[in-house]
Amino acid sequence: MLFSRLREVSTAFQHTHREASITRRRKLERMLSVRRRESQEGDCRKKASFIRGRHEDRIQHSRDLQIIEAYRERIKAESIGSMLSQAITTHHTLYAMFGTTEFFEFALKNPYSVQHTVTIEIDNPELSVIVDSREWKHFKELTKTLTPLEEEMFNLHENLLPQVYLRPKETVHIPFKYRAFTVEHGAMMQQSPTDLTFSEGKKEPTAPWKSKGMQTKHIKVSFTAHGSSKPIAILCVNVEFQPHVVDQTFRFYHPELTFLKKSIRLPPWHTFPGAPAGVPGGEPEMYVCCSDPNVICESKRMVLLAKMK
Repeated sequence: MLFSRLREVSTAFQHTHREASITRRRKLERMLSVRRRESQEGDCRKKASFIRGRHEDRIQHSRDLQIIEAYRERIKAESIGSMLSQAITTHHTLYAMFGTTEFFEFALKNPYSVQHTVTIEIDNPELSVIVDSREWKHFKELTKTLTPLEEEMFNLHENLLPQVYLRPKETVHIPFKYRAFTVEHGAMMQQSPTDLTFSEGKKEPTAPWKSKGMQTKHIKVSFTAHGSSKPIAILCVNVEFQPHVVDQTFRFYHPELTFLKKSIRLPPWHTFPGAPAGVPGGEPEMYVCCSDPNVICESKRMVLLAKMK
């Protein structure tokens, strides 16, 4: 009897333990299933967020490409025009001084296979074209320029712009003169050798005639064919000012709303320091010019008649 009771108790305990194990295993499996599902849902959300982010990046990238394409299309004409302008642009540098005249020639070629009338436009009145053949000849002899000279080569347009006629593929030399009466503030102060400084990272000293206050002037000359708005050649003149020499300064004071008339007598030419000896033809001619168009000035040679006793 005792043995059978023990077997029943043992059998009942084993059955209860088995049911508890099954229940625990079922809960664990359910928990694992829930975690797996949550993990899958999290992965799906991450994947959806990643896909959404990639889609937004592609949209933004497409917008950027459209903006870049529109910008390229907008500046394409400007870029092509700038490159063509650089291809036909020639730079020339002048080292000008106050009150002096600088002369140079520019070789202009007609690139077309047909004749053209070219108009010359200058954006600065200090630079001008020499239209008088006698003046052109004078400067050529003065500078010993060995280029052909053509009589009556220029024709003045209605707005006083000089024009020149060019045959197909023809090349002509256009004479220019630059004369300025503007004084650069920096050009009035000349540097001594002790004032020259060295720039950082550069071994070359500053040029003796170049001052920090000097500014380079840029003048643009356009050569435009008749009937076209685009130039066939561009000349960019860079003017570097040099310090000028002032021997003497005269100051005149007079009442307002009155006329001033003064005469300045200069000593004989041979008494000037540095005057050349044996000048052919006697004393050289002297010219006077004023930067103010309202002032009338001229130079005269005084002849002193000595009475013979």
